Amino acid sequence: MVNFFMVGSDLVRWEITSLGQDVCRLLITHTNGTIVEYFRHAGQALDRQKEIEALFLEARGAADFHPS
Repeated sequence: MVNFFMVGSDLVRWEITSLGQDVCRLLITHTNGTIVEYFRHAGQALDRQKEIEALFLEARGAADFHPS
C-alpha cells in the first residue's frame, strides 16, 4: 500500500509492505529523511501512519487535525 500526504508544500510519501507472515514495514519518506518501523499487522502500521501524519501536520500549525 502506497500513499502520500502534503505538509505545507512538502510531499510526505508512506508505504506499508508485507515482509512475510506477521511482519509489516511502514516506510515514511519526507524532506528530512526516512522513518522505518515494523509491525505484526498492517492495521497496526496504518494506525501508526495516522499518528505520524498528525504529528507532521501539528508541527506545521494544523493543530486541529485529527485523522479518523
